Amino acid sequence: MWPSCSVNTFAARHALYFAYSGEEALDKFCAGIEPRLRVILSDINMPVMDGLELLRHFKTRRPDLPVMTVTSYGDDEAATPG
Repeated sequence: MWPSCSVNTFAARHALYFAYSGEEALDKFCAGIEPRLRVILSDINMPVMDGLELLRHFKTRRPDLPVMTVTSYGDDEAATPG
């Protein structure tokens, strides 16, 4: 069973950051984000820089950081074994 938690409690302990493109996400990441990131959730299909290229940049800089990539497209070639 999940512990009960109000939205205010969640907001006080966590922060969500959004970026329109992979390039914008990488710029924010490199500029430093506080509180320190604990996980990244990224789309594969984004303008300027796709999520797979973005993943390589994240893993080069923070190999310990969990990154999840998702897509709403049914492209089997985009799936990575994991």
